Parts: sequence; C-alpha cells; structure tokens
Amino acid sequence: MKLRPKLALTLVAVVVPVLVLFTLFRIHGERRDFQERIANRISARIEARPPKRCLRRPERFHHRMRRGFEVFAYGADYRSVHPEAPPLTDDVVEALEAGDDTVSDTMWRNPRHAGVTVVRSPWPDSDCALLAVYWPERAGAQPGRIAKNVATQAVVAFVVLLITALLAAGPMVRRIRRLTDAIEEAGGPDYRVDVETDSNDEIGELARAFNVAGERVRQTVDQLEARDRALTEYIANTTHDLAIPLTVLQHRLRKLQKQLADDTKSAELADASMEEAHYIASLISNMGAAARLDRTGEELTLHECDLAETVERVAARHEPLAEQKAIELNWAAPPDGLPIECDSTLVEQALSNFVQNALQYNTAGGHVSIVLDAVDDGFELRVLDDGPGVPDELLDKLTERSFRMDDSRTRQPGGQGFGLSIARRVCDLHGWRLELRNREEGGMEVVVKG
Repeated sequence: MKLRPKLALTLVAVVVPVLVLFTLFRIHGERRDFQERIANRISARIEARPPKRCLRRPERFHHRMRRGFEVFAYGADYRSVHPEAPPLTDDVVEALEAGDDTVSDTMWRNPRHAGVTVVRSPWPDSDCALLAVYWPERAGAQPGRIAKNVATQAVVAFVVLLITALLAAGPMVRRIRRLTDAIEEAGGPDYRVDVETDSNDEIGELARAFNVAGERVRQTVDQLEARDRALTEYIANTTHDLAIPLTVLQHRLRKLQKQLADDTKSAELADASMEEAHYIASLISNMGAAARLDRTGEELTLHECDLAETVERVAARHEPLAEQKAIELNWAAPPDGLPIECDSTLVEQALSNFVQNALQYNTAGGHVSIVLDAVDDGFELRVLDDGPGVPDELLDKLTERSFRMDDSRTRQPGGQGFGLSIARRVCDLHGWRLELRNREEGGMEVVVKG
C-alpha cells in the first residue's frame, strides 16, 4: 500500500475511536450539567416560593411545566400519594437512603420520561418531603443530537486534518520516490552510483546507509572481478605456455611411433602416450577458449573466413589421432569454399571439439565424417560417427558444462569434459542452431545450422 492511502487509513483508525470517546464524554457531561441545573433551579424555586398547594393537598399535587417537565411530591417513605406519580427508581432510592440531598437518574426505555431529578424539601416529615422533576428526552442531553453535532465537527476536522497531512506528506513522498529512483539506478550489477544524501532526517539516514552497503558491495565485486581476471589470465597464459612444448611432444611421439612400428609392446605404449597427448592438447585448447569466452563475455571478433578451409584444417589436425585409433576420418566441403563472417578461432575450436568427441568415443574400425554444405543463404555442418551413441534422454545434457555420465562415451568412469559446452556457447554467440541426435544406423550426429 502506498504511503498516502496508508496515512489516510491511519487517520481514520485514530479519529474514529477518539470521536466515539469524545461523543460519550460530551453526552455524559451535558447530561450532568443539565441535571445540576434542574436541581439548582428546583432548590431556588422552593426557597423563593414554597409549594403551599403541595402541603395542603399532596394527593393532587402535579405541576406541569413547559417543554414537557412534570413535578410530583413524594413522602419520606419514597412514595407519592398522587395516583399518577411514577415510582422512584431503585438507584434514586438507594442514593437518597445514603443521604444525598439531590439525586438524578436516567430512565432508559421509558416512553414518557427520559430522566428524573429528586430534591429534598424543607418538610421532611410531610408527603412533600421529596420533589421529583421528570424531564422528557427533548429537554435533556440528547445523545442523537450530540452525536450528530460531534460527527459533523469531527468530519470537518478530519477532512482538514487529512488535507493537511497529505500536503505535509507530499514533499516526503516525493523525496522517497526520488530515493527509490536513485536506488534503482544505483542498484545495477555492481552498485557504482551513490545516492544523494541532502538531509539529516530519517530519509537521509536511509540513503547514507544504502551508500555504505553499496560501498561494501562494490569492494566485494572489485575483489571478485580482480580474482576472476587473475584466474582467467593465469589460465590463458598457462595454455599458451603449454601449447608449444606439447606440440613438440606430439611431434616426437609421432616419430617414435614410426620407429617402433615393429615392436608391438613399445608401439602400444607409444600409441597410448600419443592418445594422452592429444587429450591434453584438446583440454588445454578448451581451457584457452573458455578463458577467452569468460574474459570477453558476449563480444566476438568477427571477420570473414572460409568455413571450408576450417573444415580441412580440423580434419588434417585430427588425422593422426584417427590413424592411431584405426578410425577412418573423411571430410567434404564445397570446392569453391564457403565464406562466412565469424570468430574463426572460436569456430575452429568448436569444430575440433565435435571431431575430437566423435573420435574419442568411437571404436577401432569406425568412421567419422565431417560434411559441410551450403544451404540457402547459410550453411549446414555435420559431424557423424558410427560409435555407440548415447541415450536419447541424455542428448540435451551433453552440452551442459557440469554434466557427468558414466557410460561408453566418457573417456573414463566419472570423467567430465567441457568441450561440447564450449561448442554450444560458441554456436549460441554466433546465433547458430546446434542439434545433437542419434543416427538410425548407429552412432551420433552433430548438426550446426547458420
């Protein structure tokens, strides 16, 4: 709920009970004043003009006054000898017995009288020992009239008070809105904007508290960013430093494979070492690609490149691994080339990951094919293998960075790689469609459409 409606409801919640209490207090006060005036008036009247008619014939004493007032005489036993006189109420009798000289009481639910005021006379032993004045509702303190008057006054006062409160709250509401806008503007990803604090009241204290909290957030963000930059730079530098000696190692292992071709055990050991070297090279390349993606975010270095040449380079790079695993690696691309605008480094790494995955999880005697076709205004790139494939329900999860799977397509039980997740991210950044599916004849097919 907004501040102004809440303020109005608060005023209503405060004013209504106060109005009720004030009305009851005023009714009680006016009734008491009225009863005192009646008692004083009767006492003064008795002193000035004693009611001789009451003393002579009390059974016929019944004085009617203007505005519906009636006077009856009662004896010391609290009874009247007049046949039309109403009996005194129990509260009046109790007060008189207690020694009160003047007693007033309200007569609820009496159709004839609203109340009575009883005064002791100077003749305590006669039938005129007590004079009782009965007064009608319209002559006394009328609750309905008082409530109406009080309500009218209260409504006027409430309206004036509400308008005053709303006008007074206007500047405060505007300041709160400005503070809200400033906080929304400042509350970006790293809280780099301070909120203006131009006052010493509670709103100013709130703004200063927000600035203090924002400064702490900024310090934490700066520390995390510095740590992330250091880690990213470390990974990038490490992958660069490892790439050269690893390339030399692969070259020497390739020579060793040729020299040990006749020695079966040594050749198997060299093949296993070469496979490990290929795996480490792929892992380092992916680490470099991941570091670059994390460092540049959504930005790509776009330029025109020939996708057909990229396919040829990737196939040539993976030919030794295919020969070592006794897998036939084929590729096909448009002879005239297929120029596109892309980030060639990332695209080549993504394609390498697809081919590496197909070779790594295929078996001896298997086949891997890279097929590039020009389609309409774009291209379709497919990497096919005839390996074991994966369950259909797991295809979409293969490109999740944190996905783990213990089956024949993993390098080792519990193994985890992020090559396909990097390839997925590269495709998404280029706006290409990536689809992984099982082939009817066996194996898996990766399709990239751009």
